[in-house]
Amino acid sequence: MTKLVRVQCKSAEQRGDVIGVRCYFSNRSAVGFVRRVYRSGEIDAIAAYCPGVERCYFLPSDIFGGRTHVQLRLQPVRNRQLRGINWRGTTTSKLH
Repeated sequence: MTKLVRVQCKSAEQRGDVIGVRCYFSNRSAVGFVRRVYRSGEIDAIAAYCPGVERCYFLPSDIFGGRTHVQLRLQPVRNRQLRGINWRGTTTSKLH
């Protein structure tokens, strides 16, 4: 059985050893710009393209749920921290 996945497409930005993905959307309302994170059930995943590394990243909702940003590490951190790190290789797909 095929399952449809609701995916929001985003661009990602590389800054040094980190790729940043915005996990919110903005729109204009009567009170000005409103920024809001995606609610549970709105989308199933975010697909983000980073031109700096020419790769797409597929982030399932359990990674970004309730967060405004997700950072994907390209290299290990200098303080050797391992907990709470999102490695880019866990959810990537190479572009052709």
